[in-house]
Amino acid sequence: MNGIMHSDIIYLSDNESVFGNMFILFLSMYCHAGIEYMLRAADLLEKYSSMDMLEFHSKVYLIRSSRGEVLS
Repeated sequence: MNGIMHSDIIYLSDNESVFGNMFILFLSMYCHAGIEYMLRAADLLEKYSSMDMLEFHSKVYLIRSSRGEVLS
């Protein structure tokens, strides 16, 4: 189980920790499936993967200043 969840066994010492870790994995897979669905609907699945989209958008920042908000 440790290899699948990429977690240290010390953090999975009780039922709540295992449940929380499994819940986070479920949310992650749900997001990946949603991104894949959107890519398939836009006919872009052959060109991009869900990981490509997550990596691309991980570098986007919202900058707030007195002049407004800017995405960079």
